[in-house]
Amino acid sequence: MLTSLVFLRFSVTVVPGLLVSSLVGQSLIWSAEEEIGPGGLDYLRPRVYLAANGEPVVLWGDDGMHAVHGALSVGGGLWVEMEVSALVQGHPYVGDWTGPQSASDGIDGWAVYGTGSSADGPIYLHHFVNGFPSIGDTLRIDPPAGEEYKLPSVAALPNGEAAVLVMRTASGWLDAEYILIRTTAGGTAFLPPVPVSTPIAPGEVCDCCTGEVMSSGNTVVVLFRNNDNNLRSIWAVVSNDSGATFGAGAEVDPTAWTINACPSSGPDAYIAGDSLRFVFMSGAVNGTKSYGRGLHLQTLGLGPLIDLWPGQPMSQSQNFPRIAGNADTLGVVWQQGQAGQFEILFRWSVTGWGGLSTADTVHISTTGAQKNPDITFGNGAFHIVWQDAPSATVHYRKATIPSDVAVNEHLAQQALMLWPVPAGDHLFLNAPEGADFAVHDAPGRIVLSGVFTGAPIDVSVLRNGVFTISLNGPGAFPLRRRTILIAR
Repeated sequence: MLTSLVFLRFSVTVVPGLLVSSLVGQSLIWSAEEEIGPGGLDYLRPRVYLAANGEPVVLWGDDGMHAVHGALSVGGGLWVEMEVSALVQGHPYVGDWTGPQSASDGIDGWAVYGTGSSADGPIYLHHFVNGFPSIGDTLRIDPPAGEEYKLPSVAALPNGEAAVLVMRTASGWLDAEYILIRTTAGGTAFLPPVPVSTPIAPGEVCDCCTGEVMSSGNTVVVLFRNNDNNLRSIWAVVSNDSGATFGAGAEVDPTAWTINACPSSGPDAYIAGDSLRFVFMSGAVNGTKSYGRGLHLQTLGLGPLIDLWPGQPMSQSQNFPRIAGNADTLGVVWQQGQAGQFEILFRWSVTGWGGLSTADTVHISTTGAQKNPDITFGNGAFHIVWQDAPSATVHYRKATIPSDVAVNEHLAQQALMLWPVPAGDHLFLNAPEGADFAVHDAPGRIVLSGVFTGAPIDVSVLRNGVFTISLNGPGAFPLRRRTILIAR
């Protein structure tokens, strides 16, 4: 176990006044664009989470100096920077498609990354207690003889513990699969590895696509890109016992992208109650495009596929989508490029997938060279970071939801979404739990009713045809109606 790390650098960025951007009739309050770092280094693939005081913590890989850097905002445009990997053995394995991953539960922050010129060195896990400067001990994860651990991701578990998702391979990147390694004793030791992708997903995992692990209570979800004879689809695997076992999983990507090469692009997600909202890239249709979707965690029922920016030409590439949110409030960012020029695009909603704003450009200082975004959400604000290639720095902006918009997150303004269309034996809704529902036939008679619990509604007793569902929710949630098509 290593001792606490040391501060290597202190930098100051002065923030000018706020800017306001209008999206679909609603306004986000945008901060000015802030530059993190002195410039001139290979700052790659930044990641952001929120410390206990609500300020952003940003981590990124530096391929030129073989290091992992971090910066904590202390308010007023001031950033405290440090080299996180100053005391580790070996070079951190970083690049345009992989690097440090981070997570936080609002108190404990975590950062994890691999090492070695071929990602064949140990994995290092840093524990940041109650913010970034108060750094706890650093743990090292060594694979058994004959195995290699690569491309880790991390989630914060209750009681100051963490779950580290690791790609386990034989020497030379062969036979790739995912395992989960959890900490114990307050984040100071490790439990034995738990299988994740095997035997649930066929073939092996895509060996140069990073996976993601996230948790909420006792639920732990892993998302990864699989490789089944070059079918590079996204899979989700769920644990209901804090990652001790993984008993259920499903292919959640309907695009059927088959490619004899590694896409080097993985998924991202957040847990919203009993559901998962996730994003990913696929090149199956119309070039490389980014998509979103919902997954009910208990039944593994899937919502409709969402094109993050529909109508874009094949020549317009979309990659590295990231998502963050809480309940029905969500924001998505992605890298959009054409002819070697790249921008960071953003959409947001307080009503789930059905209320997404129009696409907006995040950066304002330069155009054409912004890549690898990340996003986190907390206290009514989105925090977005990305890599600025000309200055070789990391950039940051904050987008705050005004209170008059945020207070309506769970009220009637949200669109009632239901899926699949047509429905079979079960119907999924995005309604609040406790809402009364009634299904009406064509003459208007109630043929099915009850209280929505969050679980899918069993409509197997209904014949094929067209129906109407009405919901009348608790409190200020007024009556809403949608048409249902049932076909088996």
